[in-house]
Amino acid sequence: MNSAFCAIMKPVTPVTPWGALYALSSIVVVLGVTSHARASCAPEEPRILWAYPPDGATNVPVDADFFVLLNVHGQRPTVTYNDVQAYDTFHGARFLLDPLTPDTEYVVRVSIADGGSTTTLETRFTTGSDVAPVVATPTLTSYTVDSLLAPQIPHMCSSVLFALDCFDSGQDSVVRLMPTGEATLWLVESTGPGADGGGQPVLTVWPGDCGPPPIVLQRERIGVDPPCVRVTSVSASGELRSSGALCLATSPMPRLDTGCAVGGGESRGFSLAWLLVGVVLARMGWSRRHLAGRHHQA
Repeated sequence: MNSAFCAIMKPVTPVTPWGALYALSSIVVVLGVTSHARASCAPEEPRILWAYPPDGATNVPVDADFFVLLNVHGQRPTVTYNDVQAYDTFHGARFLLDPLTPDTEYVVRVSIADGGSTTTLETRFTTGSDVAPVVATPTLTSYTVDSLLAPQIPHMCSSVLFALDCFDSGQDSVVRLMPTGEATLWLVESTGPGADGGGQPVLTVWPGDCGPPPIVLQRERIGVDPPCVRVTSVSASGELRSSGALCLATSPMPRLDTGCAVGGGESRGFSLAWLLVGVVLARMGWSRRHLAGRHHQA
């Protein structure tokens, strides 16, 4: 549960009109701060959010590729492994490696250039002697919708989600796609006006060990201007298997789960917030009428 968002559900007892106005302003502050608290546009020191093989991994397949997700936008790193440069596919987070030597430790260096400086991050893994397992072709027929304030993803993957974009243009919902099968990395291709790609497909990458792959949208666009999505499972060796396309409006609209919902009904977070606002405004109006009546009697 997102405690900052759920704070709007705490009871507030206005004592005076000014107290009621203060309570109302507090609600606005809570909503406003929460909606921007996790925007990820601010510059940060580069770091690795997720990589495959992970740091310290052993028995890595000898035909594995290297995958990496960073916390910086718009910058493609260069990758070397034991001082050999990996081939950048410029597609998702994947870098091609030549066949690896069995039972060998590899040092991977990920370098990010920023202006006149370069930051180099390091990770290590050790190979085994086997090749990567084959992945099955995924099937995509369903999805769920969560609030961006309380996405239903593993806690360790929150930083990955909020590094995908700045989410500062009205996005409020996380659509979690529910494909069958497994993947080292998921690629999600979104097309259509609702994908916010300016007419071009939007590609989202997501670690397989973070659960169902998400896309972040404005909820109103799901029903009004829906994107169509296709998922591709990527194996450890870079094998690609794609699902058919699913247009979000063709499926029943799932309920929006804010993390504060009660029981099996629609989420009550916003309805309770507006009820509270109504009570505050009604209290302010009653107080003004009461004061006016006393003045008239005098």
